[in-house]
Amino acid sequence: MSGVKKCYDLATLAEASYILFDKLNNVYSDEKVRLALQNTDVNHGSFSATQAADFVDHWQVISHQKNTPESGFSATLFRNKDTNEYIYACRGTEGAFSDDLWSADYGDIVTDGLAIKQIVDMYNDWIRLHTANKGVYQAAYLERQEAESDNLRGLSGQALIDYLEELRSRSDIVIDEPGGVVYRIQFADSTTVFNDERAQGLGKLTGSESLSVTGHSLGGHLAAAFTRLFPGLGAEAITINGAGFATGLTPGLSGNAQLNIANLFGILEGNEDFDASKIQNLYGSAGPEFVTMDNYLGLVQQGAHDEVFIERWGPGQTFGHGKGQMTDSLAVFDLFSQVDASLTLSTITGLLEISANKADHTLESAVSALEKLFVTGFNPRGWRSAA
Repeated sequence: MSGVKKCYDLATLAEASYILFDKLNNVYSDEKVRLALQNTDVNHGSFSATQAADFVDHWQVISHQKNTPESGFSATLFRNKDTNEYIYACRGTEGAFSDDLWSADYGDIVTDGLAIKQIVDMYNDWIRLHTANKGVYQAAYLERQEAESDNLRGLSGQALIDYLEELRSRSDIVIDEPGGVVYRIQFADSTTVFNDERAQGLGKLTGSESLSVTGHSLGGHLAAAFTRLFPGLGAEAITINGAGFATGLTPGLSGNAQLNIANLFGILEGNEDFDASKIQNLYGSAGPEFVTMDNYLGLVQQGAHDEVFIERWGPGQTFGHGKGQMTDSLAVFDLFSQVDASLTLSTITGLLEISANKADHTLESAVSALEKLFVTGFNPRGWRSAA
């Protein structure tokens, strides 16, 4: 799996995907990006001045898809200035009362097995990035099937059981619960599907680029889905507290997960299954693993599931699920890897767990210890507390 530095880099980009870069009006200069990363009011920035300056030294914003009206999907394409690698970062859930929390996290992933509408929007965004500037592309869209939806909502008892069995034998539909809506995935010219900027291609990619994908929470779920949607790209996904898929014993709360997962990826011409070697989920050590669980009775991670030490959990830290604390911890992991490149995530987690008597001060104690050993020229780059 990926080295410590790449894990830290992609955690940083997963956090950066939450920034409202659309407020920059497609002008992604280093100065504008640096300020946006820090601007909490306008851009929802969360970076310190030190982090933001380091970020623009190494990363360039290539394209940003603002929240789509259909599902709230958002993603940002970054380029590494040092290696020319591209990173496609999918945003996760926006707050406790956002549309994507209830629609994608609960309504789709937990109930239906995967984030149906956001995956369709992600598919279109990626195709758009490859389509010639202002060109027309074949866009996917969900077409509501009125007769099937009416039957699904109107039947009860054995008649409903029999009808569900009939629907689940089909390969051309997905079932969206709660609500009982049956959709077919159709394709049409982007100029027909969209009446906004998505109607035209962007011409940002050629298809030959080195690529990785990332995302936090819901964004991690989407990043894993990306590897199955576009297997020919060979992209590796590093997900941060990513949500899994209902591929275990429980086929989603609706019972439709097996149908939805197979049909959605099949119609969009993805792989028949996930490639576990391409997916690595990093989860915080503190707090319950609810969203990021790897449980055959619930949501299942589709690749490696690796623990990262974080100091604490509670409401203020989103019960250990927060993106910022994962980035902060991995910044310290990166410091250790600069000292000894052979250190792994599990080794560093073990070192941090025994490095301080008080868990709340573990990261601070670890950095202080490194500073004592390497005072001259040692730069704790990227750590939020270094600002």
